[in-house]
Amino acid sequence: MTDWSALEECRRELDKIDAEIIRLFGERYNVRRRVKKIKHDQHLPVQDPARVKIVIDQVLSSARQHNVPLDFAEALYELVIDYSHKFEE
Repeated sequence: MTDWSALEECRRELDKIDAEIIRLFGERYNVRRRVKKIKHDQHLPVQDPARVKIVIDQVLSSARQHNVPLDFAEALYELVIDYSHKFEE
C-alpha cells in the first residue's frame, strides 16, 4: 500500500525548497543588475573567463560539501552563468 501522506509531505517540502531557490535567484539577478551597470559604465566586457572558473570551482566545492552530484551542479551553473551573460548583453 502506498503511503500517500508521506509522499505529500515530501512534495510540500520540495515546494518550499523550490520557492526558496527562486527567491534566491531573484536576489542573484538583483546583484546581476548592479554588475551589469558597473560593467557598462566602466566599458568592461560581459564575460570574464577567469571569474567563470572561480565560480564553477566554488560551486563544485559547495556541491561536494552538500552531497550534490557534481555533474548536476556544474551543468546548472554553466546554464546560470550563460543566462547571466545574456542578461548583461
